[in-house]
Amino acid sequence: MELNQMSDDNISKSLELLRNENLEIKNSKEYRVGYKIVWFLDSIKKFKLFKFIKQHILLKKVAKFNANIPHSKSDYDYGELKSEELNKKFVVYSCITGNYDNIEEPLFLNKNIDYILFTDNLNIKSKNWIIKPIPKDIQKLNNNVLINRYIKFKPHEIFSKYDYSLYVDGNMQVISDIRNMIHRINNKSGLAFHYHNSRNCAYDEAKVCLLTKKGNADSIKKMMATFQKNGFPSKFGLYEANIILCDLKNKNASTILNLWWDEFMLSNAYRDQLILPYAVWKLNFKFQDIGCLGHNVNKNPKFKKLLHK
Repeated sequence: MELNQMSDDNISKSLELLRNENLEIKNSKEYRVGYKIVWFLDSIKKFKLFKFIKQHILLKKVAKFNANIPHSKSDYDYGELKSEELNKKFVVYSCITGNYDNIEEPLFLNKNIDYILFTDNLNIKSKNWIIKPIPKDIQKLNNNVLINRYIKFKPHEIFSKYDYSLYVDGNMQVISDIRNMIHRINNKSGLAFHYHNSRNCAYDEAKVCLLTKKGNADSIKKMMATFQKNGFPSKFGLYEANIILCDLKNKNASTILNLWWDEFMLSNAYRDQLILPYAVWKLNFKFQDIGCLGHNVNKNPKFKKLLHK
């Protein structure tokens, strides 16, 4: 068993090393400048210069709402697993409905990790995901967005036999061993998320959503007005919501996730990232009571983010 564990550790570290090398190239000044030049030349070639200029202006407007967020490689140093943690049961899960995303196969497998994919397309074939149908009681929501979010928000209801769950969006590929990430779970909340890489305020994020036309504008404005009326402060903090790590035995985790769902259903805005910090605040938790998996999910060597289909 120890030899197997050593082998898993070596594989995991090698995968993360390769991913880090890839990230260093993509985040280098040379790559970013070259990418912009190629984008610009391609836009001219395809007679899309106006689109290029429009996108550039939009990015400038969005940048006005950015905060000075610290980033460090140590964000993703989760430490070694302790002996008592090796036999804990983990589930990595995702949900794809309406053929929204491609299937991204996890690159790392371990006997104590199950990879479960809920979907309404049972013709999907996968080497590593355990394909499961949407549970019948959840199908009754009769809405792909609501079905996805219910499964996303409710691991404590779905996975009773596991110790920890890790939700990943359909466009997130698991590159490495995720088990040592549990060291970042805050014991008070039983949860850990990535903190947002650019903003620390739900109100600013809402303005960016309006600028980029994400979600229903009227619903977002109404929701944020309600938050403000109820006393939700600006600059409370902002989480990324595409990866969720949960201690399934922690009652506070289920309380937070349940309220997140309730507020999501009340809002009609369908912007879960905006609602999460409000739910945390409403339950009298501090922003830092949610564990930090890192300050930029795009730089986490355990994952690869791909474009939605």
